Amino acid sequence: MKDQRETNLGIIQVSYIFGIIAFLSMFLFTVLSITFSILSLILSFIAIGFNARRVIIWMIKLLDLLQGRRLQSL
Repeated sequence: MKDQRETNLGIIQVSYIFGIIAFLSMFLFTVLSITFSILSLILSFIAIGFNARRVIIWMIKLLDLLQGRRLQSL
């Protein structure tokens, strides 16, 4: 009888664990989408920071070209 009771308690504990996992998995998509959105924003700002000098140089060359000046290498 004692073995049966221990088995039932083990099954109940496992079912609680599966219930918690199922409950948390409902929010997994939301958590992952928010996380990846934040990461993409951070990476976008990092990319802008690394490419800012190159973009500024390109804009200066474009302005020189539009004003008819000779292009200078920067």
